[in-house]
Amino acid sequence: MNQEIKVRLCKRPYNPLDDDMVEIIEPDSKYVTDGIGQNFKYWTFRSPIFISAQTGMGKNTFVENVLIEDALQNNYRILIISNRVASNRQQKQRIAKLIGREQYLEYYTLEGLDETQICESVQIITYQKLGSTLSTFSPNKYSIVVFDECHFFISDALFNNKTSEILRKSINAFQNSVRIYMTSTPDEIFSLILEEEKKLMYTSEYALYKRLKPYPYFKQILYYNFKRDYNYISTRYFNSEEEILELINKDCSEYKSILFINSKIRGKRLLERVGSNNAVFITAESKDSQDTDGKIYTQIVNEEKFDCKVLICTSVLDNGINLKDPLLKNIIIFSYDKTEFLQMLGRKRITDNEKINLYLYKGKVEEINAKLSIIKKQCGFINGFNSNPVSFLNKNFTNNDIYKGLFYFNKYQKLCLNELAEKKLYNNKSFLERIIDSLNGGDKEAFILEQLSWIGLKETYNPSLYINYVDPDKNKADFINFLDKYCGIPLSGDELDSFEKEFKTLTTAAYGMQEGDRQDRPNYKATKMRKIFKNYNLNYNIKIKDKVSTLVKDVK
Repeated sequence: MNQEIKVRLCKRPYNPLDDDMVEIIEPDSKYVTDGIGQNFKYWTFRSPIFISAQTGMGKNTFVENVLIEDALQNNYRILIISNRVASNRQQKQRIAKLIGREQYLEYYTLEGLDETQICESVQIITYQKLGSTLSTFSPNKYSIVVFDECHFFISDALFNNKTSEILRKSINAFQNSVRIYMTSTPDEIFSLILEEEKKLMYTSEYALYKRLKPYPYFKQILYYNFKRDYNYISTRYFNSEEEILELINKDCSEYKSILFINSKIRGKRLLERVGSNNAVFITAESKDSQDTDGKIYTQIVNEEKFDCKVLICTSVLDNGINLKDPLLKNIIIFSYDKTEFLQMLGRKRITDNEKINLYLYKGKVEEINAKLSIIKKQCGFINGFNSNPVSFLNKNFTNNDIYKGLFYFNKYQKLCLNELAEKKLYNNKSFLERIIDSLNGGDKEAFILEQLSWIGLKETYNPSLYINYVDPDKNKADFINFLDKYCGIPLSGDELDSFEKEFKTLTTAAYGMQEGDRQDRPNYKATKMRKIFKNYNLNYNIKIKDKVSTLVKDVK
């Protein structure tokens, strides 16, 4: 009998770096200024520039010491767009010193600095302000527009509902300028920028006038891909806040720590536990605060350091801020997001031969499930909007925080979806579901290994690097001692329940999670216990009579 052989052709996942419109340049030097050299003199508006380089490798140094100096000499203008108020202030202060206007800063408060322009040739604004003032920019005013920390468009999408609109309108508004995109975390954003640049290319007046097929004759994005090196990091791992609090409270050294947290609730809780004598908690509101947090925030902007033992902060400091304090040696990160993680890590600027300690959070299934629950609700809102926008608006739309970032009203008062928020949500959902599957499948180190892979140190994983590391052999011995302790003792009711819970805890410590384990079931029943005895060749058994369970030695 002839059998028909069917062959399935698997399509490779799309990689934007393989696109014909992208020319990849991989400099020998990891430093941006050295790697680009004099090439910047040949850049034109027809070929946007994308600079992907590790934090601390001089992206802003290149802009400030090379591009701005060239602009001043040749009398052309530069617009620099930054992500956070604090980084915007730091940039303005550095540039004022660079062009000899340092005394000029004395006449301004930090709030006044937000509104002023350092000189005619250089303007610096935030993305947030750009979104509300784009219509005022003349298309030919700037020779160069720098999108600093350009991952903003997607990383901030879930709480800034106009990021997709700002990206689209910015590219159109500055289509006659050399557009330079810079980030250390390009994974999510580059393909989206490429997509928008292609739209501009296909609709360009130049292509229409020449009656050319616009692709690929018109332009390419020049993608400068600089090498990463995280060998200055010594990693440790932790399971819980309690372990970090114990670590901090026992630290009698002169060194400082920074804790990046993913919620204000966690930040407030950690501040209470560490104590305000040793720690300060910085949030977005700190920039306007007259209290200690406001003073520390101002010190960070002005001096690039902080005068407290422990700094706790939200993502307000995860973009563009420099911390050059030689006493800052410990970085602790609570985050499930790669871009956020790498930006937080990059706040500490490293000098030659300097080493830091990075503490990685193991993660918890219940925390991830809670995040997934919110994401799924948000995805449900988006699906409802896409199915019937009018019905969705009439039935569901409110000012609830869960909608924040997802929708906005355009100038015609029409409800619109922030497309980048949608992409960010589905990226997060896919990633968290993958981690959950790994954790539930028995890979209890899945999230630690994921974080190590983000910094190219996955091969350095060592279970002994946990803060409270316990030898697995000791855990197995503790489990056997526990079994021997309960042998021959009839158990029922609360005593049996307590035994079952401790049995599961000690089994997990000794042998790891078991197949079929669930977080919502804190104990093992007799069938599961017998299976564990069989799997690990343990000579024990559970006998049940009249609803009374007894652990016995199983003599063979």
